[in-house]
Amino acid sequence: MSNQGYGGPQDPYGQQNPYGQQDPNQPNQQPGQQQPGYQPGGYQQPGDQQPGYQQPGWQQTGGYQPAPPIGPGQMPYGQSSFKPVGDPGTLDLPWYGIGFGQAIKRAFQKYVRFDGRASRSEFWWFYLFNTIVGFVLSIPAEIVNITQTVSAASNGTPAPSSFSAADIPVYIWGLVVLLPNIGLMWRRLHDTNRSGAWFFLYFACGIGGLVPLIMCILDSNPEGQRFDRVQNTGGYGQAPGGYPPAGPGY
Repeated sequence: MSNQGYGGPQDPYGQQNPYGQQDPNQPNQQPGQQQPGYQPGGYQQPGDQQPGYQQPGWQQTGGYQPAPPIGPGQMPYGQSSFKPVGDPGTLDLPWYGIGFGQAIKRAFQKYVRFDGRASRSEFWWFYLFNTIVGFVLSIPAEIVNITQTVSAASNGTPAPSSFSAADIPVYIWGLVVLLPNIGLMWRRLHDTNRSGAWFFLYFACGIGGLVPLIMCILDSNPEGQRFDRVQNTGGYGQAPGGYPPAGPGY
């Protein structure tokens, strides 16, 4: 049986020396000499950072270094350059992110163009404009029709015809925007990589007339550039030899 007292001889198979005490069985250890890997306050754990050591990509202030700034012509990670926002500089390509006034001007500039594509913003801005103008022009016609109907009912005379001179501006406006509306929807369908012939469902009865309008809500498809007048030339929004990857279109 070995002595187990504090500071006494220790059994090599029994209890170890108290923390910080020198083992008398190690004659090579000088008084005050530290064991390898030992630091005041405890042993150093494997993988601990050495003084002055700096991990790659890590700042001493904490946190990884920020990504380098994006240079001219570069796109942030995860984004596609298929549909750059801004004026393409030509009427042969769609304008993504176009504004209200520019969309109206562009629709009339491409009055009878059925080739190429149109972005969602091009289509829906002009659709809103057409709806507002049609509503404003129909107000005088509705006032005249209501007045004539009330007057005929009070006098006991037959109701007047539904057409009056106040309806003429409405019909004129419909003729003015007829071809721009057809061409714009035709190009918007191209932008979704669909044939513009889907437009003719607009004249179908019932829900069939809503089908091409719903298609105009869909996102752009890069393969729709096959409807462009100039294809795969490496110009704005295109890549030589193939279709670029798709991105969010508006």
